[in-house]
Amino acid sequence: MPQNTVKAIPLTTILSAALPAAYPAAPQVTLPNAVFFLRIVNHTSHPITISFDGVTDHEYVLKEQVFEINTQTNSLPNNKVSLFAARDTIFIKGTGGGTNVTISGYYC
Repeated sequence: MPQNTVKAIPLTTILSAALPAAYPAAPQVTLPNAVFFLRIVNHTSHPITISFDGVTDHEYVLKEQVFEINTQTNSLPNNKVSLFAARDTIFIKGTGGGTNVTISGYYC
């Protein structure tokens, strides 16, 4: 059933001191809902690397930069829904410095 509302997942914060140099054995963030928009903000003073499987590097975010992906713009045909699945995991590696990394997202 179509919905005309957008809801936010809880903001997740990872302290820069907790960032490992290699992907951890357990995911650092598990998405609670199937999101269509994902934002990762690197507030640290060093670049971070993001993986969605814990093995492969998928995205590199420079210091104090933002990574955003709107999956709906990638859906073809445009009347189909393209989402990150609920319980998808996000792994982050990097070096400490600065404050933190935040992850936010939106779902219907």
